[in-house]
This record gives sequence, C-alpha cells and structure tokens, in this order.
Amino acid sequence: MIPPRAPETGTPRKYHGRQLRKVPIPTIDLVSGVREYVVPPTRRLAHILSEQKRREKINAGFEELKSVIPECAQNTDSKATILRKAVDRILELEQELRKYTSDFEGGGGEGGGGVLQDRKQHHQLKDWEE
Repeated sequence: MIPPRAPETGTPRKYHGRQLRKVPIPTIDLVSGVREYVVPPTRRLAHILSEQKRREKINAGFEELKSVIPECAQNTDSKATILRKAVDRILELEQELRKYTSDFEGGGGEGGGGVLQDRKQHHQLKDWEE
C-alpha cells in the first residue's frame, strides 16, 4: 500500500508565461482506498456558470444562423446539419456574386458586354462626338 502524499503547496510555477498556483494533490482515503478530489465550491460554481454562459452563446448563435438560412428556418436540424447548410448557402451566394460581378464588369448578357462595358462604349462614343 502506498502512503498518502502530503498536499503540495508553495511557490507558484510558470505555465506559458502565466503563474499558476499549485493545487493540493488529491488524497487517498486510507479506509476505503478511494481518491477524493476536493474542489472549492466557489471555484466549481464559477466554472459551471461560465460553461453555462458559453453554451447559451453558442446556442443563440445557432438560432441566429437558423433564422438566416432559408433551408433551416422551420426545421429542427442538428447543429452539424445547420453548419453544413450554412456552408452550402454561403458557397451558393458566393457563386451568385461571382456571376453578377462578371455580368456587371462585362462578362455576360446578350450583347456580349455587361453594364461597365456598355458604359465604357457610351463614354467612348461621347468622346468621339466631341
């Protein structure tokens, strides 16, 4: 049987530039042989509350994302499905943007030119007339 260690306290050690305080090492109950991890209740409660806030923020973000993505608005999809549909929607919008940008800059349309190309031709005609 291993004798229990005395709790270690003392000088703080450094961890990535930050100082950490040594926490007492868990003790072993000599009768039952069970390790007891004693965590101060205020520290534990603070961790629970901060974790709860983090989850609430994530869930609020997913709800906002669901409201923006048409395919998700009425569904009860999983978070993974919501993310997949959001990525699909973003890629779809990027493709539309490229299409409209190329049309605007002179890449498409019936006349072979876009809005910008038509404007350039219009200005060239005006300059020639003057």
